[in-house]
Order: sequence, then C-alpha cells, then structure tokens
Amino acid sequence: MEALNGAHFANKTLMAGFTTVRDLGGNPEAIYALRDAVGKRLIPGPRIFSAGSALSATGGHGDIDGVKPQLLKLWTPETICDSPYGCRKATRNAIKMGAD
Repeated sequence: MEALNGAHFANKTLMAGFTTVRDLGGNPEAIYALRDAVGKRLIPGPRIFSAGSALSATGGHGDIDGVKPQLLKLWTPETICDSPYGCRKATRNAIKMGAD
C-alpha cells in the first residue's frame, strides 16, 4: 500500500508543479520502487532523490524501541550508528542498497 499511495501522491505532486523532490527517511523498499518506476516513466511523478532509512544514533528518532527484543533485531534499520566510522559504514551500506 505504501508504494500505491506513493504513486498517487507522486502524480499529485507533479500536477502541483514540483518536478523534483527529496525523500529523507522513507521505507527504502517502497521509495526506491517508486523512484525507479517514475524514472522509467511507468507512472507519472517528479524526479525523486531518496535517502532510504534515516541515519540515526542508537535511541534516536530513527531507532526502534518499545517492542520485544526479538522484534528489535528484526526492525532496527541498518542505518543506526554511533560514531563517525559507524555512520560512514551505514551511509555506504545505504548507498549500496539504493540510496541516492
């Protein structure tokens, strides 16, 4: 549904006159698929530059909390980092996975 909603709003955004947008922390699978579909002209929408999951410190706004430890391991994004080296590694991984 995220991708379908994204397609709807991509068209709406284009019709509002925006030709380029930037996504800074969306669901990577949905936003990359939307970006690629717009880029291939399969659906109408503005050009999309996407960061995928936001970089965040442990316990920060992009981190997951309040669920069972088993779910934390599944749901915590790979873009959680706590040092310059960790954030560089997380950034490189995000780019490898499709971030602009």
